[in-house]
Amino acid sequence: MDFGRYRFVERFDHHLYAWIDADYQNLNGLYMAPDHLQYIQPDPLLSLAKTVKGTAFTALQQQLRDFRQKPGHDELCQAVRAVLEEACRPLRS
Repeated sequence: MDFGRYRFVERFDHHLYAWIDADYQNLNGLYMAPDHLQYIQPDPLLSLAKTVKGTAFTALQQQLRDFRQKPGHDELCQAVRAVLEEACRPLRS
């Protein structure tokens, strides 16, 4: 797993554009701004954005850095489990 490739945000704010025509020169496509009614935003209850600010995620990042020098599967698994537990806490409330 490469946790460095993912970013968790509370709100999506990028404009989206998708070509729907194979002839790209005419620029036929679909455009959607973040304030459009059909632009899907993360569910605040299910969002992982706050998880990356927690102590468990910080500990997981340290475990990942240490794993390269000193592999320890059990410690890494425990760190991942702690992040998941922290992320699920709001769902149980």
